[in-house]
Amino acid sequence: MTEIDDRTLIEQAIPSPDYVLDAEMVLPVPASVAFDAVSGFDLTDIREPAARTMLWLRALPERLRRRVPPRRPTRFTLDDLVIGTDWLLLGRRPGRDVALGAVGRFWTPVVSWEPVTPEEFATFDKPGMAKIAMSFTVLPYGEHRSVVAHEVRIMFFDDPTRSTFDLYWWTVRPFVKIVLRGMLHTIRDHAVASLPT
Repeated sequence: MTEIDDRTLIEQAIPSPDYVLDAEMVLPVPASVAFDAVSGFDLTDIREPAARTMLWLRALPERLRRRVPPRRPTRFTLDDLVIGTDWLLLGRRPGRDVALGAVGRFWTPVVSWEPVTPEEFATFDKPGMAKIAMSFTVLPYGEHRSVVAHEVRIMFFDDPTRSTFDLYWWTVRPFVKIVLRGMLHTIRDHAVASLPT
């Protein structure tokens, strides 16, 4: 008999994280509608000024280094993130959860990613680098409501790098939380707008 792994995809991807940040929101829609909203939500639709400012500021050092104007995509979904960057799709269970991951040095002014496959992500343990995973999990909450949870997990492989990251993390953590909440608000608005009137 095959044992079923009932952990979330992010728990499977990084079971022992050094850092975790999460946010949850109750949506006034069934779980199936909420998951569709997660799958299709557009990161360029994040309207909260604080979240947009945080995203703009984080991209500033890279733009200054490359001396290019900010790229303004017309649409940027989770699928676009996987196709157009070094982020990987770690798994998708329709109606339940989706997880993405990347490896590199993302706490430096100019981010340095290391391309890996999903299989390499699972076993990656290079000192000086870290693994980061993010996920959205959808759970039913009664017949007509659902809970969407957004989680970020980070794992290091050597103490000096972890110590360097620690100061960075406690500085940016409140702002990352704002971005997570902005994503959840965008998903909620998209889900509610998709309901028949």
